Amino acid sequence: MRPDGPERRRFSRRTTPGLGGRIGFLQPLRVLDLSAQGARVRTAEALSPARRYHFQLSTLQVTAAVARCALV
Repeated sequence: MRPDGPERRRFSRRTTPGLGGRIGFLQPLRVLDLSAQGARVRTAEALSPARRYHFQLSTLQVTAAVARCALV
């Protein structure tokens, strides 16, 4: 249970220290945590919710939709 309410995620998240990648060819990203169903990433530019992006993490290439984006 989280302090602000029950955990709603189906899969637990694992922190990923040092894991980086990019969106498309140029935009770098940092993976903050990762699960079997999603990831929390940090980028220098906002991503559009519901839009699909091409992500590259090391040698893994993935196309995924953004569920949420917040300016922090």
